[in-house]
Amino acid sequence: MQLAHTMLRVRDLEKSLNFYVNFLGLREVRRKVLGDEATLVFLTDASGHYHLELTHNHDGRDYKLGSQFGHIALTTDDLDSFIRKVIAKDWWYRESKPSSTSRYIFVHDPDGYDIEILQSQSGETFAVEHANITVKSIERAVKFFECAFPTWRVRDQGESKRKWLHFGGDTDYVAIEEALIDQPLDRGEYLRPDINHIGFTVSDLAAVKSRLLGAGYREGMHVEPEEGWLRAYFFDEDGFEWEFIEYLLK
Repeated sequence: MQLAHTMLRVRDLEKSLNFYVNFLGLREVRRKVLGDEATLVFLTDASGHYHLELTHNHDGRDYKLGSQFGHIALTTDDLDSFIRKVIAKDWWYRESKPSSTSRYIFVHDPDGYDIEILQSQSGETFAVEHANITVKSIERAVKFFECAFPTWRVRDQGESKRKWLHFGGDTDYVAIEEALIDQPLDRGEYLRPDINHIGFTVSDLAAVKSRLLGAGYREGMHVEPEEGWLRAYFFDEDGFEWEFIEYLLK
């Protein structure tokens, strides 16, 4: 089970979009017009996992803020900068007390809904964007990744001193270069400084294993299921080891 969206009814769609998109930085991902009845606009953040649905009824009806509704919260890496923007617009806001364990402010959207803006805990975010490997054959490497990740695609490719290709999704990928020297891969067997393997998270480990085994790829060490996660290791045709992890949500 995953959260999908929260719906807010708004009086003026353009004013609301100006607040949520232009000021808060959300982006519109879908719009649906229900004839003469209403317009639905779906907004999301950089992750794209959760949506805010703005519903504008075309009949001009008014609304009262319900006393049971609380607020919608967003995080920012720079709360101080956000506060300066609010002050520059001369908007009302309420800031957290110094004794609070987290820093935040509340502002109102154009319809009066409470919007909480929280300072993210680290102030910085980090993620692995890509891994770069040199292989004997780009075609063989792409064949392996196509088998493991059917939705991945060639993002970019070219040739300077050697052929290269980026293969992956929208936010992460594997950079693959073709070797100029033909020599066997001498793996350290986890005994000397080396890259042992690279791991990927997957939502259905059984499906990944079935595709790789069906295509004839060799499975690596067997790992018993552990509380909270499942793991499997496979070797590609060049001898690189790849780990696939499925986290089990409770």
